[in-house]
Amino acid sequence: MDSLRATAIRVIAVAFSAYALFEAITLKFPPFQERALFLLFPLALAFLMFPLSKRFPARWMTVPGALLAAVACLYVFFFYQQLMARVGDPTTLDLVLGTGAMILVLEGTRRCVGWALPLLALAMIGYAAFGYYLPESLAAHGGYDWSRIVGQSYTTMEGIFGLIIYVTFYYIFLFVLFGAVLEATGAGQFLMDLAKSLFGRFSAGPAKVAVLASGLMGSISGSAVANVVTTGTFTIPLMKRVGFEPKWAGAVEAVASSGGALMPPVMGAAAFLMAEFLSIPYAEICKAAIFPALLYYGAVFAAVHAYGKKRGLKGLPPEELGSARKILWDWRGVIFFAAVGVLVTLLVRRYSPTLAVLSALPVMFVLSLFKPETRLTPRRILGVLEKAGKDMVILSCSAACVGIIMGLILMTGLGNRFTGLILDVAGGNLVLVLFLTMICSLILGMGLPTTVCYVLLATLIAPALIAMGITPLAAHMFIFYFGMISMVTPPVAMAAYAGATVARAPVMATAFVASRLAITAFILPYMFVYSPALLLEGHWPDVVLAMATSSIGIVALSSSVVGYFRGLLPARARVILFVTALLLIKPGIRTDFAGLALLAGTALWVAKRRRAEKPVVQIAPIAEGP
Repeated sequence: MDSLRATAIRVIAVAFSAYALFEAITLKFPPFQERALFLLFPLALAFLMFPLSKRFPARWMTVPGALLAAVACLYVFFFYQQLMARVGDPTTLDLVLGTGAMILVLEGTRRCVGWALPLLALAMIGYAAFGYYLPESLAAHGGYDWSRIVGQSYTTMEGIFGLIIYVTFYYIFLFVLFGAVLEATGAGQFLMDLAKSLFGRFSAGPAKVAVLASGLMGSISGSAVANVVTTGTFTIPLMKRVGFEPKWAGAVEAVASSGGALMPPVMGAAAFLMAEFLSIPYAEICKAAIFPALLYYGAVFAAVHAYGKKRGLKGLPPEELGSARKILWDWRGVIFFAAVGVLVTLLVRRYSPTLAVLSALPVMFVLSLFKPETRLTPRRILGVLEKAGKDMVILSCSAACVGIIMGLILMTGLGNRFTGLILDVAGGNLVLVLFLTMICSLILGMGLPTTVCYVLLATLIAPALIAMGITPLAAHMFIFYFGMISMVTPPVAMAAYAGATVARAPVMATAFVASRLAITAFILPYMFVYSPALLLEGHWPDVVLAMATSSIGIVALSSSVVGYFRGLLPARARVILFVTALLLIKPGIRTDFAGLALLAGTALWVAKRRRAEKPVVQIAPIAEGP
């Protein structure tokens, strides 16, 4: 039975990827049909891949769930014209299958990501049905009957088959496939070898290797936990070998992997949704994200360097490093740079992300044929399709569940009501609104994927931020950042948990170290809200000044967190350096001069303290002759 189930999973995963790729190229079906057929595969896989629960696997229940998912999606596929013709007046069969589809989506999502997201969807369904019980101050409404709720969720393109599934299909899947192809051609090992050759010899070299390699791979894959599990398998043992505490090794990998969602050209799934919400080219999102992402990784890099100096850690032995020049000319590197080069070039020229990826995929395939170790043979291609299909299950089911929530938010008008409620509560206080948004992002991000957290808050809270004068891009980036950083924020820090597992370190201790290392990501969103220059918006002199001073500021911030700045820092010096960092990161001439003055004073104080601590060498007097 298990072998049959495993075979079915492989076949469905390959068929899923093959269909999605074929449809992205040909656009053969109308939108409603293609989305229904797209969801069929991951929803069926959710029941086949994930058990009912850990205590009660009940594997015999997986097949009926998968078959019912197929029936619910195929009904929409074959009768979509009739469904669209009778919108608002569903038949009994529509209601039965629609109710079943909603239950299947909720259960499939629960199996994939736990209870948090399905419970939110159930709460939204309850609000749509019984909103008339609420007081007017809490967004009461007249209530909707079950046929309206099911019709909105199942028989229109504003619910399960709405915008979120559209973006998942047209953009996210192709980039997941792109990452799977890169991995199959050896890109992961190439990046690891390159990072090792560049930084492995220096103090805390393996940690710097982890920051570079995980950042590069994370920018392609966009999945923090998957990145920790893959690259961390190599980098964490290296860090522990040269003297890193296990909790630090796991934390460094978790923070580096989580930041991949911030780093262009691919970023995370939320970035594609942001482009849709803002109705701007994806290239504009990448442009705005590039400098904050570099600041984030610069801060992590500076922190591991300070930690290495503080503990006197060495790098890797020369025989393990390899030649950077030789590695750069390795054929795996040629494939990687050619594929990413095509992708970035087309994105910069404002081509759609879909066209950019579809152009890069054949480049990788052709170049892979020249070397046996990179060649995409039929067996490897099937493996790539299978991996991409499996990797899309969690995100696709989550997207369908969020679709239910989004559809009902639109139907009830909760988005507008929620915006008004926030503005009333805040009383025009922007700092309070930002703080509450941060707390909401962190709390939701603890139980939900980053993409889901972003979508919910972009729908409910972003309009309130924009109404208070924040630029739309800065408002959405603010929400995006805090949704991402929840991956390393205790008590539920999924990336840190994965890093702790690989490092065999205490989970909570690893999570707290990770949150310290990622402290820049807690500060940057406030900075680019108050000064969009960090998002490369505004006049170039302001942008250049903000880039220069904030770059110095993140080094000071990392040194303060670790407690080392050209020497060990006592508590009061760390506090001063922390204030210095905040002054430098915040754009503005006055704060920049104050920060530079404090930094210079701290550097002089540390140098003076080091000279005072140096032992005085006693020179014996020269004996006088007789």
